[in-house]
Amino acid sequence: MILRAQALSPDTIRAARRAVGLSQGELAGRLGYTASWLNLIEHGRRGLPFREAPRLIEVLLAEYAARQDWDAQLAELGIAHLPVARS
Repeated sequence: MILRAQALSPDTIRAARRAVGLSQGELAGRLGYTASWLNLIEHGRRGLPFREAPRLIEVLLAEYAARQDWDAQLAELGIAHLPVARS
């Protein structure tokens, strides 16, 4: 997963959040905001504050790395990981 601050469109943010399996509330909470704040950003009604872009990328990449480890551990056990749909 490659994310760059200048490429953080509302659609990119939403797709990256979903790809790592976080709900809006989970991601927003890790950034110290509410789900409604992130919802506005993901729907283009509010811009992502510039100072938050690095934090957002850091959280998404950390979750992605953790998920990869989890998937590898499940694969070693012969268990398939099924992604859970989140809003």
